[in-house]
Amino acid sequence: MGLLRKSRTTDSLPAAKSAELLIPLVPPKAALLSGSGDGQIEPSDPDTSELVPMAEQIERDLNAIRKAVRRPFESEVAAGDLTTPQRGVMQILVRNHGITLKELTSQIGLAHSTVSGIVDRLEKKGMLERRSDVRDGRLARLYPTVAVTRFIRDRMPALTQGPLIEALRKATEDERLEIRQALLRLRELLESRSD
Repeated sequence: MGLLRKSRTTDSLPAAKSAELLIPLVPPKAALLSGSGDGQIEPSDPDTSELVPMAEQIERDLNAIRKAVRRPFESEVAAGDLTTPQRGVMQILVRNHGITLKELTSQIGLAHSTVSGIVDRLEKKGMLERRSDVRDGRLARLYPTVAVTRFIRDRMPALTQGPLIEALRKATEDERLEIRQALLRLRELLESRSD
């Protein structure tokens, strides 16, 4: 069995491609320490021995926070019984209303026949619709349905912000301010790296 393995569904992605849609690529720790690349640290840096464990812990904490915040949304999506490629298609459609099948195929990086099958199944589930292009009736454009658009507009903010709101309710006003200031400062430091 090779490194790239397809699941049993006909509209599945290779595992590596599927992961690309969902998680960012992270260089290994050795690459960070080698100093090869933008903003990399040098092993000879006197602060490295103290900062690397701290950076690793912050990364773990941020990943845990991201996971906790996304849990209700992921549960809701899982209840919709969508495969990973179907979710990828829907994410692209939501961001690009009126995209053509050819454009969608290019963006998701799968074979045209695979994407066409995914679109057919999503259309049967009532999640997207095809409409003729107003200028060229031979061309079909893809749109998320009203129900999907309404879910994204009305339900998704509650799912994604709800865990944060609940956590902030438990914090004191001073703790909320400290959290906000610390995150803002970390963001400023990270964004200033590229200047």
